[in-house]
Amino acid sequence: EHGPPLNFETAMKLTMEYRQVEIALWVSETDRVQIVIEALQDKSIQNEVAWILTRTRFEDPSSKRRICDAIQHAPESTALWFEDHLSDFEECKWIFPSRKRRHSEMESMS
Repeated sequence: EHGPPLNFETAMKLTMEYRQVEIALWVSETDRVQIVIEALQDKSIQNEVAWILTRTRFEDPSSKRRICDAIQHAPESTALWFEDHLSDFEECKWIFPSRKRRHSEMESMS
């Protein structure tokens, strides 16, 4: 808490290898984005990525765009898992803009 900030490599190792996702609260937004993007490659830590996405804020539009792109370009099963598990969280609405469009299109059809 009172020491120097964590470097990216240490934050990544603690967050993903040791499942200490609370570390994500202490690192910069840039590092959190990179952690999320790299972690999307490992299906065994999807819950940890979901924790980061639902409990930390991403303010920079480029951060949000990079995360959205990474989820959209992840394997289909990974992208669907995140949509199924996160799309109802208000904090994550920005990740799934097409779902919001689909929902409003369906409402207008009824």
